[in-house]
This record gives sequence, C-alpha cells and structure tokens, in this order.
Amino acid sequence: MITAICNQKGGVGKTTLTAGLAQRLGSPATPVLVVDMDPQANATRILGVDLEDDMFTMLDVMSAPRPSLPEAVRQAIAKPGPGWAGIDVLPSERGLSNREMDNSPARESQLRAALAPLADTYRHILIDCQPSLGLLTVNALTAADQALIVTEARDFSIVGVNQMLTTIQLIRESYNPNLTLAGIVVNKWQGNRIDPERQMQTARDEFGTHLLEVSVPQSEAIARAATQRVPVSDTKDNTRIMEAYQMIAARLERTIA
Repeated sequence: MITAICNQKGGVGKTTLTAGLAQRLGSPATPVLVVDMDPQANATRILGVDLEDDMFTMLDVMSAPRPSLPEAVRQAIAKPGPGWAGIDVLPSERGLSNREMDNSPARESQLRAALAPLADTYRHILIDCQPSLGLLTVNALTAADQALIVTEARDFSIVGVNQMLTTIQLIRESYNPNLTLAGIVVNKWQGNRIDPERQMQTARDEFGTHLLEVSVPQSEAIARAATQRVPVSDTKDNTRIMEAYQMIAARLERTIA
C-alpha cells in the first residue's frame, strides 16, 4: 500500500507524522519504505540518513531513463540511523527541486514507475510530499493508492485541506483514478484552548467522516526527537503521542485488509 502524506501548506508536521507512522508500521520482518519527495530533505535528516557525495537519491531516481529505473531505485535505498529498525529510506536532496522543470513525456508517472517493482517488497510505502503543488506532488499522488492529509485546527490550515481535496480530485480525473482518501488527521492539537476547539468543530462539520477521530497532540517531545534524529520515546510522558500514531497506523493497516 502506497500512502502519500500531504498538504499544500507547510509547517503542519507531515514529516514528523511520516516518521512516527513508519516507526509503528515497520519491523525487521516487514520493513516500511519512506520516500522523501521534499527537496528540503527533512525526512531524510530525521531518519538519520547521512548523504555521501556518491549516494543515489530521489534526484537520481526522478532523472533516470525508464529502462534504468529499477537499478536507480535499488542504489538509492538507504538505511536509517540508530533506533529506526524496520525502515528503509529513499532519501532526498535540494537538487530534487530541479525536477519541477521536467518536461519529458510521462513525467507525471515517473515515481509510479519507480515504485512499481517494490510493491511485493514493502507492505507499506509512505511518501512524504513537499508542501506545495508541483510536479513532485503530482508524482506522489499519481503513484499513491491513498492520500493522508495532515492539518492543524486553524482557519488557514482548513483552507489548505480544501485545496488538497481539490488537487486529489484533479489527480483522480487526470492520472490516477484509483486514488482514495485515507483520511484527514489533525496534528499539533492543543485541546485546552478555545480557538483550536472551535476550528476542530468547523473541521468536523466540513469534512465529516473523513476527519480522523484521533489527533496528534502538540508536544515538545516530537520536536526534540526530530532534532535528535531519533524516534519519539515510548515513555509514560509520551503515551498520548504513541497512542495517536498507533491508531493512525491501524487505520492505514485496515485499508490493506
């Protein structure tokens, strides 16, 4: 199952959620593949991948001629840092942004062609999308079986969700008719404040059952773990975070069953 984790607005926590879900879904026996499609390469850094000059990245994958794609993907798959067992990474780099100018035939389906040979290798492939609508995001949604939209309980973030829903519909009509919506998850939730609760109710009214019941709480533990390039520790203080990750991961598992 290929899941694109997306929002056209930045700063909503897509990458930390991607890493948290990969931690919950992956194991040494059934590894998860994280595809970093953001030229900022935050997922690559958080997962502890240190890029060397001679390493292949998503830039090489997205630049490769179709006959060379299987070899480019094989060379680009990297192992994460300590603590991320059960996860493989297709890392990113800033040069990936150059692929936005690609005008070659079938450019929208390059990622789909690249990931097709991996369908039997990974039960879950998670694509961390860039926070904008461009060719890289179009590729991610064209390759995906489903999209998981990440947002915050704020006015402008909810507008971003509507824009993302419109984009998903356009991708269905133009490139990927089988793309489904896995759900909309609220990240950085602060339930003890009036304005976020009002916005949450607005989101419930607007998105109905597409809005997941579970929200990921705002926590310094998530930011600290990202900075240290390690998973959020499974401790009593972080119970709500880990429960949220587990419930969202279970939602993704149910889409396979």
